[in-house]
Amino acid sequence: MPWNALADRILTGSKRKKELEVENQSEYDQWVSELYSEIEVFVKRVNNLNLSEAEGRDQFYNFAGRLSDRLLELRERSESSAAPAEALIQLEELVEKINESSSKTHVSVAYIGDDPFEKARREKKRKEREREKTEKAREKRDAIADKIQQLTAAFEED
Repeated sequence: MPWNALADRILTGSKRKKELEVENQSEYDQWVSELYSEIEVFVKRVNNLNLSEAEGRDQFYNFAGRLSDRLLELRERSESSAAPAEALIQLEELVEKINESSSKTHVSVAYIGDDPFEKARREKKRKEREREKTEKAREKRDAIADKIQQLTAAFEED
């Protein structure tokens, strides 16, 4: 599922979820509500990031790491035992997908010299690395979107 489709679905669907009366919810319903809230926060924060900039990619990986931690905390709570098995599997697969090689390796290289051809070659390589990092972050974002969609679908099937 493309990122924009997930963002539209989560952001428009969140108002409907908010309308549920919290005091009438069972502990399990409250747990599901918290799960959806964590996903909504993640989607809202990531939706406005520019992944073609290093700062945007860094923020994306930080937000993804926080989501992973929060989902693990929710998974470990006793209320999760009431969730359908397929939903729990999807939740664990989402956490695994988030934690897959969230690369944030920064490398600095210094070059001493004034060769204009070497400078142009280095600049071309730098731009190519930036393009690859952007593409990698977008692919990860879309893979996370797919897993979130599968997770929410597993809850809706229940």
